[in-house]
Amino acid sequence: MNQIPDTELIKKSIDGDGQAFAALIKRVETRLLRLVRAEIADLTYAEDVLQEVLLDVWRGLKQLRDWERWDAWALQIARHRCYDFFGSAQRREEPMAHSDLEPIIDRQRGHSGFESELLDSVLNVLSEAPPDQAEAARLFYVEGLTIREIAVRLERPEGTIKRWLSNARSFVRSRLGLRKIRTERRKTMAFEAFEVERNKREMLRTIAACREDKAASLHLKHLVGKTPPDELWTLTHLTDLWLRWGELEALPEEIGQLKKLEDLLIVSNHLQRLPNEIVSLARLRHLELTDSQVTELPEDFGRLDSLRVVIFHRNQLQKLPDSFGEMNRLEIAEIDFNQIEKLPDDLSGLTNLSVLTLGENQLSALPQSIGELTAMEELYLGANQLSGLPDEIGNLERLETLDLVRNQIRTLPSTVGGLKNLRHLALYSNQLTEIPPEVGQMTELIELGVSNNQLRSLPKELADLPNLEIVRIHDNPLPERLIEAAKTGVDEFRQVLSEM
Repeated sequence: MNQIPDTELIKKSIDGDGQAFAALIKRVETRLLRLVRAEIADLTYAEDVLQEVLLDVWRGLKQLRDWERWDAWALQIARHRCYDFFGSAQRREEPMAHSDLEPIIDRQRGHSGFESELLDSVLNVLSEAPPDQAEAARLFYVEGLTIREIAVRLERPEGTIKRWLSNARSFVRSRLGLRKIRTERRKTMAFEAFEVERNKREMLRTIAACREDKAASLHLKHLVGKTPPDELWTLTHLTDLWLRWGELEALPEEIGQLKKLEDLLIVSNHLQRLPNEIVSLARLRHLELTDSQVTELPEDFGRLDSLRVVIFHRNQLQKLPDSFGEMNRLEIAEIDFNQIEKLPDDLSGLTNLSVLTLGENQLSALPQSIGELTAMEELYLGANQLSGLPDEIGNLERLETLDLVRNQIRTLPSTVGGLKNLRHLALYSNQLTEIPPEVGQMTELIELGVSNNQLRSLPKELADLPNLEIVRIHDNPLPERLIEAAKTGVDEFRQVLSEM
């Protein structure tokens, strides 16, 4: 099949031809593996992630619109899988992973013994998670819906559903690890105390082995003590450091000695701030601080000018330092579930930022400089306190996804017509009273969600959008005929809207 065009292989793959899919993947496999290995040093983990990528590609081919650029699409899937890996790295060693939840919350009715106990425990914990995440997890793991089906039912982009599932898994892991259940069932408090001491000794042995072997990566978990052991900061050859599930309350200034560090991941600790010395890590490319109670970042944070990815989920950040807007190599910034009230006025330095997520914060306005982020492709601002958007939002010509659900937005600026590559626009649960006719210029728009607003009419220009496939307009004071037409399908919606 080596001479068969890619488009023909894609068609055969969609029809279920496994050999065609294998031939198709062979043409990009080397690039996929190189990309994943560049992000994930451990070969075992890298191969696991690659398998997830191939599964995503197989499942996603039916929805792929641009067959000519399928290889770029596959590489983008690989990048997001790598980000997911770091964003939920603990799933590689704790048994509450995506693959491990399925046999527990399986799609059959029968559960017995320990599995029944775990199912009840997991569902109970999920009831405490944010409602959107809990519902997505229930639909995926209990009812067995696909991500696309969930996206349609919950009226959100598929990317949002994937993030909710990832966050739900993280929430469950943080509240209810399988290992914790087993430990509570079979260990006494005295033995647990022994385990703490053993973990401390094991951590020191791991550090010593890393020093002796000059290993580039060091992954420490279940850390004991309020600060890492002093021996850690002598490992000046490290490029990759993970500190997970511990009692850390502070990082000492000695962290600045790890000059070769490229990846730093701190998950589920009790940090409140980062030392200023962290900005001296000139090679740092990936920084994750998740579930670590961080309240502030150093004012000179922008000096980390090699950073490509920052993930600060579920902390207590109230603001970002002004220097954040100067990070011209930053590509991904995920800062959901914090308390941020205001962004830096000048974001113009973020010339390579393609993904920005700031959901579940307290933003009331966006700076005008948001319009200078011309590399932006995905912007998630759900569950904030935004009452409007600046005119400059229309300058984001590469933007494909704009999620503004659960805010207080009343109107959109006419400049949104400049979002000519926008494919997904989510405005559920706002206070919209009108939509400007300029939305008719969004010729790539696939999905429009404006349910639960105050709309009494829609612009007729929507009927002319050539790629529109999904329209959600219920729970608005719109003509009932139009609402019913949208439920029937896009063609019926176009016809009724054009007649009104």
